[in-house]
Amino acid sequence: MRKAYKSTLLIGMSLLLVLVMIGACGGSDSDSSTDTGSTASSEPASATDTQDSAVALTEDQKTVMALPGYREEWGVPQYGGTFLHGAPWPILNRGEPFRAVLYNKHTSPTYDQLIRVDPWGDVGTIQGNVAKDWSISDDGLTYTFNLEKGIKFHDGSILDCEDVKETYNRYVYGYEGSGTYGYASSMLQHTTDYSCADANTFVITFGEIQGHTLASIASGTMQIMNTECMKQLEGVEFGINGMTLQYEIDNNLSMVCGSGPYQTESFEPGVKATIKKNPNYWKPGLPLLDGVHDIQITDSTTRFASLTAGKIHQAGEGSSSLLPAQVSQVRDRFSDRVAMSWTGAPGQQGFSYNQSKAPFDDPKVRKAMDLVLDRDAWMKIQGADEDLLYGNARIAGIQAWGNQWSMSNDEIYALEGYRQPKADDIAEAQRLMKEAGYENGFEASCMTRTSQNYMDVCLFGMQQWKDHLGIDVKGRFLESAANTAAARACDYDIYVTWSSGTSALQNPDWTIWRAFNSASNHAAVNTRPCDRGFPGTDYQQWIDDTSNQMLATLEPAAKLSLARQIELSLLQDSIPYSGIGWTMYNYGNAPQVRGNNWYNFGTYIYHVMHERIWLGDNERWWGDGYYANDPMN
Repeated sequence: MRKAYKSTLLIGMSLLLVLVMIGACGGSDSDSSTDTGSTASSEPASATDTQDSAVALTEDQKTVMALPGYREEWGVPQYGGTFLHGAPWPILNRGEPFRAVLYNKHTSPTYDQLIRVDPWGDVGTIQGNVAKDWSISDDGLTYTFNLEKGIKFHDGSILDCEDVKETYNRYVYGYEGSGTYGYASSMLQHTTDYSCADANTFVITFGEIQGHTLASIASGTMQIMNTECMKQLEGVEFGINGMTLQYEIDNNLSMVCGSGPYQTESFEPGVKATIKKNPNYWKPGLPLLDGVHDIQITDSTTRFASLTAGKIHQAGEGSSSLLPAQVSQVRDRFSDRVAMSWTGAPGQQGFSYNQSKAPFDDPKVRKAMDLVLDRDAWMKIQGADEDLLYGNARIAGIQAWGNQWSMSNDEIYALEGYRQPKADDIAEAQRLMKEAGYENGFEASCMTRTSQNYMDVCLFGMQQWKDHLGIDVKGRFLESAANTAAARACDYDIYVTWSSGTSALQNPDWTIWRAFNSASNHAAVNTRPCDRGFPGTDYQQWIDDTSNQMLATLEPAAKLSLARQIELSLLQDSIPYSGIGWTMYNYGNAPQVRGNNWYNFGTYIYHVMHERIWLGDNERWWGDGYYANDPMN
């Protein structure tokens, strides 16, 4: 019997009334002019040394221990030491902060946001960052943000409203070469005006009420940049991978652009990027580390071996988190030296079909290829237990599993392609292929990046299609930049990617409107023309009309009803994409690491996770299991 999933996302992330309540009490409870005053040592002290006497606690330690995410079993927060992160991606570029939603420990720690999801709480709580608090007008259209005073950029200049305004302009209305990635910019197109009432008051006016608005501003990508830095970057084209870190260093921009808890120190292309503590950071008690070394180890086996040998403090990042076999090794052999931390991902992996070419322009072929995929088999490959829980994936539709917008287990297992046993689906798939004229299959390729987690998805589909439909699919594995370029140029047959693009928030405004409405600058007609939309068709018009109505709907039940209509149509009828499982991330941490545990969908605070990490003693602290957090919470 399959267990029901626990919901971990609050309705408040997508409803205006709750957001107003959050805004009324949002903001920092600190005085930004207060210096940290912490004394960092190069070697972290043992937690037991300070636990013996409460008198030994500093004010900074008390401040950190009072934060909602602090856990007593971590011991007393310690200052100093360098966090060694095993980076799975090539360290070739820095990327503007707007690109650093989930990754780049060498990027996001150098910036502060306007507001943010609370990294010490959960994804249902929005708090102030550069904005200490905010208010929303009675008509719900004007948002006023009161900024902290005295925040300094790394070059010593003062952050004020003009910097926030120019960041917002660059973010929402990106110009050529700005590098804007569009994570939330498409969600803020209903902006009608933004201005500075004074040096410490930023005001945004919107043309209509949309329930996701405040959460979209807090989504993690609008990180405040120094106006002078933006002027130096204006008009410079850095390509699809963003500006290079070396360019920043050569032009002294790494010491200018941000106001965050760390600042760039050095960069060795393809080897390592280093950030160091900002000694003048404006938040009391933070950061705790002296710095972070982002060490490039792209091979997953080498990265895992480095973790178990104690050469790095963390292995696993995003979709290159630990492989299922490595998770099993932690359980069986390394549970005394590796603390696992588990979290829901911001998207679902699967297959996008290039609808601009035969045979994928035929919905019967796409339907047949979707029907034969055995999602339960994929769950087991990804390490799920007998109840299809835990492991590196979950059964889900376009909406993430375990939140108020998702289908229940019973609902999703009633769908064609998801139901068990598979005999009826396979028979129907073979009938559709014969009807489409491909009774004996065809040849095609499956393209993805050269990361094992991605290649495994291709390999799974290739075997399923060969066994049941006689389709001969070859692997086409490319370096990340080449893979992205080929996808945007429609140079592929089948493409392993995410169900609705990586979503910084789990609500249908992001996962459906942003991904499939033709007015979104992230949608098919702009960035993914061959697998995300149906340009010029009555079907695309129906998606646009229905998702526009959904976007303007605040009442949860009505929004869910509209979202479900679109989701079921995409999953069962048009099928531009076949999801096989909502991705789950398993991170491995050395015993010294504190503060790097996750709650579900904790990837939404990945860009500020550095704030809460510190290094303690080398003793196991996470109890009798191998997980440092309860995976099903």
